Amino acid sequence: MNDIWWKYSQLGIRASVLVGNHNIEKDDRLLIPFITRQRKWGLMNRKGEIVVKPIYDAICNDCWEKDDLLIVGILHPYAFIKKDGSVDARVKYHYGLIHTDGTMFLDVKYNSVTLGSVITVIGDDGCFAIDRNGNEVIPQGRYSWIDGFDDGLARVNKQVDGKEYWGIVDCDGKEVLPLDYDKIWNFYGKHLDGTNVVKDGQQYFLKFDYIRPSKYQKDYELTEKQIRQIEKGAWDEAKDMWLDAFEGDPDNYWNID
Repeated sequence: MNDIWWKYSQLGIRASVLVGNHNIEKDDRLLIPFITRQRKWGLMNRKGEIVVKPIYDAICNDCWEKDDLLIVGILHPYAFIKKDGSVDARVKYHYGLIHTDGTMFLDVKYNSVTLGSVITVIGDDGCFAIDRNGNEVIPQGRYSWIDGFDDGLARVNKQVDGKEYWGIVDCDGKEVLPLDYDKIWNFYGKHLDGTNVVKDGQQYFLKFDYIRPSKYQKDYELTEKQIRQIEKGAWDEAKDMWLDAFEGDPDNYWNID
């Protein structure tokens, strides 16, 4: 461990996280985060060699494989004038993506980046989605908001004249649930078999099998019959199961944001 400290000292860096009892040689991760006394984050390998220089204010996910992408953040100061004329100064994170060798994949300038089968990016100018090769899946401007992708599906919404319209897209950017629902319950990160949707004030349970017969089916379209099935009786069929899962109160899990 003293050798590792020496390597940092030669670079003018004093690492505070990995100097001590942490045995990096037994760490299963491909790259291991460390933080300097200046509170900048970087990544090293199990030999103690610095792979990503400590220039970031945040590293948001672990690195296990060579092909992983890493979400990194840099603090960005901003200010605005309040109604009373005083200035309110704040900081927020801008996020981007890097490869495991430290090279840039997505510039660090966005409000949020969500990794999944497709990468969702939200910035000041709108939202878009790309695949892990950087190819466009959903162009900027098509939707007002895109959720993270969960097993190949993501919620989307578009605001028109102050009203929100919700739908679901697949990992090819195809709208597999039409963009005419009032609300769709959050399913990101939950790996569910379905979710609740609201249309014209009526709430239904949508089984994902209706819109995704296999994980990444590309040429599947929702038929009118299946839409009627969704809107007719699926909610009653699954209601008891969901109430049990939500401890009797599904409103506890209502998450539109």
